[in-house]
Amino acid sequence: SYYMNQVWQELDENPSLRGIAIRYPWKELEPEKGVYNFTNIDKHLATLKTKGKHLIVLIEVKSFKPTEFDVPSYIRTAEYEGGTFPHGKNGVVKGHNAKLWNAEVYARYAALLTAMGKHLDAHPNFEGIGLQETTYGTPIKPLTLAQSNGYYDNLLKLNRTLGTAFPNTMAYQLANFPRPFN
Repeated sequence: SYYMNQVWQELDENPSLRGIAIRYPWKELEPEKGVYNFTNIDKHLATLKTKGKHLIVLIEVKSFKPTEFDVPSYIRTAEYEGGTFPHGKNGVVKGHNAKLWNAEVYARYAALLTAMGKHLDAHPNFEGIGLQETTYGTPIKPLTLAQSNGYYDNLLKLNRTLGTAFPNTMAYQLANFPRPFN
């Protein structure tokens, strides 16, 4: 694409840049339950390898458009309690986030991270993997204390999964807000 061609050119023109970070939505990486698609990551890694550069991946599960979902469509079913919740401001939906407090949603996300680790951890140009921001946004319908605690508890467990799945790779959490203060 035109955009990526520009990125590659800028990398070539700026030798001080060691690589790039790219965001990938969960729905792209697991289009169907248990079916993983790392094609774009592999293509980006192949290009970066020729340039002697590295890739950092950030996994997206929270969208910022009212009609966009970054989780796979199978997650948005009754089996996963709809899988997402809307967030926004003044009752206006700004996007959707994963219901990480749901044990089944958490388990599928952890399975994705484990599969990614098996596929990517040994690649010499794979520099790091991170999870999206810690805030869940402002839910249109307020979360219960159990949901909020479950969200953060499972987010911490996902970070431990990253450490296990990627023993040779920098794993990180993009932290922008802690648990709400009371």
